[in-house]
Amino acid sequence: MNIAVMSPHCYGNGTTTVAALIAATMAKQNTKVCLTHVTAKSDSIFTYYKILNNNNTDAIQLTKLIRTGGMQKNSLPNYCKNISDNYDVFSLDTNANISEMELADVVTYIAKNAPYDYVIFDVDEKGLDKPTVKAVIDGADCIILVLTQSITEINKFKAIKSEFISCTRKVPKIVVMNKYKNSLGTLKDYAAKLGIKDTKHWHYIHDNLNITSCENTGQLRLLTDEIRKRNGEVLELDADLQKIVRDIIATKRYMSRKRAVNSMVEEEPNE
Repeated sequence: MNIAVMSPHCYGNGTTTVAALIAATMAKQNTKVCLTHVTAKSDSIFTYYKILNNNNTDAIQLTKLIRTGGMQKNSLPNYCKNISDNYDVFSLDTNANISEMELADVVTYIAKNAPYDYVIFDVDEKGLDKPTVKAVIDGADCIILVLTQSITEINKFKAIKSEFISCTRKVPKIVVMNKYKNSLGTLKDYAAKLGIKDTKHWHYIHDNLNITSCENTGQLRLLTDEIRKRNGEVLELDADLQKIVRDIIATKRYMSRKRAVNSMVEEEPNE
């Protein structure tokens, strides 16, 4: 299942954080997960996990290998960084001049061939017209839209809402309100500001200083371990993330049933 975590209307609202926390939570449920992104280099992922780039594979050569069909399907994990059991990160991690079309081909390859139960794309790009973003949407089984309770951000998304719906119409969507504070209003309050009534697939991740602290010190893995242990300081984060993961799993089952029905219809002989 391919999951695109995105904020097409702005930068800096925690898309990478949400993607990483969801990836780590799903990996703890004995499913194989890969976290990746759509730019040549992530400004956040390697820092959050204090990953050292000791992979000597040249990013340009790796990109060429993927684009020419020279990489075998099951070999992608060899180019990943392992974070924990069942959890890998893939990144070209380069400042080399790799074009957006080349990056889009890499994204498409991963979406079609990565040997993982879940591939989570941190869409660290703003806008919907970039080749990499289009490639992610084309290959996505689910989109997680990240918002916050900032009214200026809500208004920015409202301005592109019609375009977003048009570009992603066929893909199931889940909304995650990041850095959530109960005192600032409910999910229904913010959905209403966007003209949305149904909040069945709206969730939140509470604002928690431990997230920022662990990101700043490269200890995001420690944070997810503490969440799993249900440490009192991050207890509500465990509940938040479990609700999101359950919705993702339910969406996967729905999509599987839908594909099965469509397959039966296509195979039915003409009378």
